[in-house]
Amino acid sequence: MDTGRRDAELSEKVREANRWSAGAPAGPVWLVQPRDDGRRATEHTYAQECDSCGHGSRRTADPADGTLWILKHVTGNPTHTAYTQTVKRAWRARRQAES
Repeated sequence: MDTGRRDAELSEKVREANRWSAGAPAGPVWLVQPRDDGRRATEHTYAQECDSCGHGSRRTADPADGTLWILKHVTGNPTHTAYTQTVKRAWRARRQAES
């Protein structure tokens, strides 16, 4: 799935959660969103894990590092052909301003 489509689907799910929050009983209304506002924003980090043995790459800001780790791992373990990528992205929750 391309990044633009994935971001659009994620945005729709965030809007849905925020609509749910607005209809929740009493209490503050919370907005949940990716922490991409520049304040304390952290970059995405990536890691790869072998689905056969559970070994994994270091978590880094460069997704290519995990790809290189896979190539090294599969060279020594030719039957280990399935991997899972984990992406870590900063999120935040904040109270919606009263209107």
